[in-house]
Amino acid sequence: MDSDKNDNVDIIIYWVDGSDPEWLNQYSKYKAMPPKRFRDLSTLKYVFRGFDKFFPWVRHIHFITSGHLPSWLNLSNPRLKFHTHENIFIYPDALPVFNSSAIEINFANIDGLAEKFILFNDDMLVLNPVDIERFFINNLPVDYLKLSYPRQGFIYSKLKPQNYLAAQFIMNAYKYIGPLRVLELDIKNIFSKNYSMITNVNNLLYFLLLKVMWLDIYHQPQPHLKSTWLKFIGDNKDGVIKNTVYSKFRSPNDINQYLFRFINLLSGRFYPKQFRDHLSIYVKNELDIDKVFQLRKLPTFLCICEEESIDDHKFEKLKIALSNNLLRIFPEKSSFEK
Repeated sequence: MDSDKNDNVDIIIYWVDGSDPEWLNQYSKYKAMPPKRFRDLSTLKYVFRGFDKFFPWVRHIHFITSGHLPSWLNLSNPRLKFHTHENIFIYPDALPVFNSSAIEINFANIDGLAEKFILFNDDMLVLNPVDIERFFINNLPVDYLKLSYPRQGFIYSKLKPQNYLAAQFIMNAYKYIGPLRVLELDIKNIFSKNYSMITNVNNLLYFLLLKVMWLDIYHQPQPHLKSTWLKFIGDNKDGVIKNTVYSKFRSPNDINQYLFRFINLLSGRFYPKQFRDHLSIYVKNELDIDKVFQLRKLPTFLCICEEESIDDHKFEKLKIALSNNLLRIFPEKSSFEK
């Protein structure tokens, strides 16, 4: 158990309003119309309702945007800390940027951020109660080390085109971290009674290869240590950090927040425990949405992403279906709403 439940833990969540006229005007100075991944499924309000209901032990919610705000947000809530990109960027002259990796790299620069924080995306919904031990035990991030194979190459780019660029960011991380030999890792972190049997058997197979080729990743809220970020950023500020921050749009040479998770995993700065309480899915229509909410038991963390290929009409129908389902779970306003 965490020795001090009152120890500060913060949340970071960042958001883009792809329909904001000023943001669109800035974007159009550098590129044509933004891709459909900037469309907003309007989940943010329900993410905050989840924070209000299920994260009473979190100290502050640090909310990051380029400057725009949702009309419903209550800035007077004492737990809410609003920051613009200008407030947090290590290199302010890099702005504006439209690259999530470039924005993420600056999070450790948030004024007043706790040493222990949880990184959320605006599509990560919290649907069940959560204890602090889900994320931190003994002041360490709760995480698991699962060895895997690299997501790269021509075949992967065809099988998972929507993930290919993000996988390149992750491959870039391995250039800057170590050790990469399995035998140099703490065996207690490779095999743990707190992992699933599948993970332990999987790790045994990869253990025989002796090399860390890839660490399993997942799309769910991620616990971090600010000190890990600050150490790497301090050592690499004028190299890959600067290059990523100045990358106005996503680039194959970027790194992202997974790098800091990998540093903790490979150095043993984590508490080994694997949870199977999250679900991340891509949906194409409102029927896909309804199927999720008809599950006998909803996951604690649910991430819903729409297929970028769907047209705007289908997107609006999907958004309505999602809002209708979430309203049944969160019918009341949160303290983060006006």
